[in-house]
Amino acid sequence: NHYADIPLAPVEPSYPLSSSQMRLWVLSQFDEVSLSYNMPFTIRLQGEYEPTLLIQAIERVIERHEILRTVFRANENGEVRQWIIPSASFDFACAFHDVRTDEKPEMLAQSMIDKDAYRPFDLETGPLVRAAFFQIGEADYLFYYNMHHTISDGWSVDILSRDVLAFYEAIKNKTAPSLTPLSIQYKDYT
Repeated sequence: NHYADIPLAPVEPSYPLSSSQMRLWVLSQFDEVSLSYNMPFTIRLQGEYEPTLLIQAIERVIERHEILRTVFRANENGEVRQWIIPSASFDFACAFHDVRTDEKPEMLAQSMIDKDAYRPFDLETGPLVRAAFFQIGEADYLFYYNMHHTISDGWSVDILSRDVLAFYEAIKNKTAPSLTPLSIQYKDYT
């Protein structure tokens, strides 16, 4: 088998959708199925973590992967396309909740997570990713994130997790991250 390199897409205001994105976009227009494309994940972190550095690492990953800054809306011709929001104007905030003083900190955190997990995403305005840290003990955290399936899948979650940890270690140690620059973005594939 011979695989051809994927050429870089020219800079455009918007880009076509992949067939998978189009299918998910169409299905997400029905309220009763829209929430089924939320992809919530919770990871327990135990040890000495610095939440502010983890939040910075997430912001760097969002800068690195354009798909995390992508929204889906129609152009002037009515064609649904993917629009990549520049990093500088991307409205993303990762919340930090210190719930250690609550009577049942883990239950409170899980309740807040459950409430967000079924909150719909607005595919036209985004962001299509939400994240929060919950400190539930002295060195015990829950990291929660939720992405819409149009911008991620199970396979990409491992890549994003790896990148967050690489950026975290680099920021913490004041070094360059051990990540090679991305040669293509998802828009190049589509």
